[in-house]
Amino acid sequence: MRSIRRFVAGVIFSLSINPICWAAGPADFLVNQLNIENFKQTIADFSAFSSRYVTEPGNAQAIDLIKQRLESYGYTNVTLDPYTAFGGGMPNNNVYATKIGTVQPLEMYIISAHLDSISVVDVTDAGGADNDASGIAFVLELARVFAGVDTDISIRFALFNDGENGLDGSVGYAASHLALQGTPNEPNWIANIHADMILYDRSAVPDADVAYNASHDPSGGAATLANFVSGAMARYGAIPTEVSNDMCCTDSDLFADSIPAVVVRENRYQLEILNGSNPHYHQPTDVYSSYTNADFEFGFNIVKMSGGALAELVNARPVAPALPTSAEDLMTKDRYISFDTSGQGSNNIAYRVTRLGGGSAWYADCGNVVDGGSEGLIAGLTQTPVFCDWSASPMLHIHGCEIVPGNAYTIEAMYDSTTVTSAITVNTTQPDIGTSRQFGDSVGSFGGGMWSAPDGIVTTNDIIAAVQKFSDAGGPPHRVRIDTDGKDVNAIVASNDILRTVRGFAADAFGYGTTNCLTGTCIPNCP
Repeated sequence: MRSIRRFVAGVIFSLSINPICWAAGPADFLVNQLNIENFKQTIADFSAFSSRYVTEPGNAQAIDLIKQRLESYGYTNVTLDPYTAFGGGMPNNNVYATKIGTVQPLEMYIISAHLDSISVVDVTDAGGADNDASGIAFVLELARVFAGVDTDISIRFALFNDGENGLDGSVGYAASHLALQGTPNEPNWIANIHADMILYDRSAVPDADVAYNASHDPSGGAATLANFVSGAMARYGAIPTEVSNDMCCTDSDLFADSIPAVVVRENRYQLEILNGSNPHYHQPTDVYSSYTNADFEFGFNIVKMSGGALAELVNARPVAPALPTSAEDLMTKDRYISFDTSGQGSNNIAYRVTRLGGGSAWYADCGNVVDGGSEGLIAGLTQTPVFCDWSASPMLHIHGCEIVPGNAYTIEAMYDSTTVTSAITVNTTQPDIGTSRQFGDSVGSFGGGMWSAPDGIVTTNDIIAAVQKFSDAGGPPHRVRIDTDGKDVNAIVASNDILRTVRGFAADAFGYGTTNCLTGTCIPNCP
């Protein structure tokens, strides 16, 4: 009962405090990463097995494919969860992966579907595109986008087996995992959102059904959850919804006595599906080609609704940029700041750069990007946000008139005008306060076939290294440690960069701005 009380209190509190914010779609940054082509392709892939019925070869093959997909998203805890069919039948596996929350790692939502299929005509001919490859696609597409964000609370993405044969997979899971709650491998269950047939409603006004079981909901938590999920459609989807007390005969039934549980479907099960609303239900005709683009769009709206609701419940947020991990990229530079973009989980991102101590916000300009090959992407700055695809390389090096020695800069990832990550701070090279040298220190000494890190002073070694890089020599130092001249990004070590290094060696101050950067109050000479 502790999980139920916590869930109800949290949702009711949020509804009373943030209705306007929710109407604006605070999880747009995540929902916009969902991809209908991925959703459709997943349905096509899993319905291509002649049958996923529990005794057919396609069942084991589907389990392997689910495992491969989850691992490809970056999950390192994909688990084959064994169970034995009811009555001592054939053992088999469920499959799940868990997104670990950063604030409440031992609490989790369970997002699920069943992975098997059936045909009442012939169990060997059961593609099961709607029932329930659509549910598999629902779980996998949500798992994919949540892999790239941070969440306060953990999420388990589970595909239960034997849903068409007595719900044996979820029965086995509930029986063996219930007592394990609160341990690192089984966080406490908060609620379950299950997907079972979400493609087909060709009525005059197609609407999604979010169902719960009132007879197993004494606290009202399931009804609250159903209304919350249904309400998310107005923020993230484009079809009507209804909430019903028709959660029958599916895997979420196994959680209903322990936690709030709902199922999202194309129609009410007992009143509509069992009365013929979908002619392909449990038939050999339940194959990919039986469904139209309108059907897939209908189902994808259910994915968006559920993904947006889940994102709000677990406080999903973009992953902040990270400092580099390699020693070379981590080194401070005169005119560049470097960071790792690989954790953001989206290609539609703007990066905001602000100098600590004052200064306007600037933004990485994907229209002025140079691909440094193994050295990463090199970008200029612009005065307005530009949302770009940075996926060509995990490392991004930014250069511009604002980036000067002896300063620190905050970097934030922006998914839209309101969704901004926490900031990281990157420093440029600290000038040698004992002299007027402000730039050009790119290396230390040479040994073992490579240059060591900058040593805090400009020597002939720095000039030699600049000349070598000008000659297009491979290896360290990175070109962004040598490229110090000019306001425009060119990612090229030119003769002017060698000249600037010589001037630094000669203690010839190169001010970069209207005041001396040695004081730490440099005002860049930006247009």
